[in-house]
Amino acid sequence: MISRLKSFIQRLLEAVLNRIWFVHPRVVLLAQVPPDVCMEALLVAAKPSSKRLHLRNLFLDGRRYHLHVREKGFHMTSNSKIPWLYRRRTRLAAVLSGNITPTNSGSRLILTARMTPLHLLDIFLIPLWIGVLVIFGPLAPEVKLIALGALLLLSWLSHWYSAVLQAVDMIYFVQTVLEDWLVTEIPTLPASADQVIHAPDDFREAWERFYEAHKKERES
Repeated sequence: MISRLKSFIQRLLEAVLNRIWFVHPRVVLLAQVPPDVCMEALLVAAKPSSKRLHLRNLFLDGRRYHLHVREKGFHMTSNSKIPWLYRRRTRLAAVLSGNITPTNSGSRLILTARMTPLHLLDIFLIPLWIGVLVIFGPLAPEVKLIALGALLLLSWLSHWYSAVLQAVDMIYFVQTVLEDWLVTEIPTLPASADQVIHAPDDFREAWERFYEAHKKERES
C-alpha cells in the first residue's frame, strides 16, 4: 500500500513538473565529435559574426544566446529585441540545460528545457494583484472564483508559451550548429520481418485485409 502511494505521488509530481516547470520534451542528440569540440562550436556560434553567415537565421529579430559552461555540459538562455520598445529585450523565460557525455563514437547531448524561477514566480504576480481587487469587489462569490481562475489560467498560458518559444529557439540553435556532426539513426527492418512485403500480390492482399478491418471498425 505504501509503495503504491509513493508511486502515485511520484507520477503526480512528474505530471505537475512536466506541465508547469518543464516546457519541452527531452531531446537526445548524438554527435560524431568529442564533447570539447561540441562545446567549442556552441561557444563560437553563440556570438554573431559576418564570418558565419550560414547561421544568420539564428539571430533574426535581434535574438541572442547566453551560454554558461558547467562541468558536464552547459546552461543556455536566450532573448530577443522588443520591436516597439527601444533598447528593451524580452525576459529570460526558459533555461536549456545540456548534458554532454562522451561515447565510443563521439558525444551524447541530452537537452532539457524548463522555466526560469523568476518567470515561474511572475505567473502569480498579476493574478494576485488583480485578485485582491476582485475579492473585495461587489461581485458574487461564484463570479469571483471564475474571475480568479481565469486570471491565473491566462497568466500561466502566456508565460508557459513564451518559455516554450524560447526553448524551441535554443534547441534549434544547438541542432543547427552541430548538424554536420549529428548522427541520424534510421532503424531498418530485417528481411524476414512480417512488415516487409516483397511481391505485389502480397501487398494487394495485405492492403485488402487492412481496408476491410478498418471498414468494419467504422461501420460498427
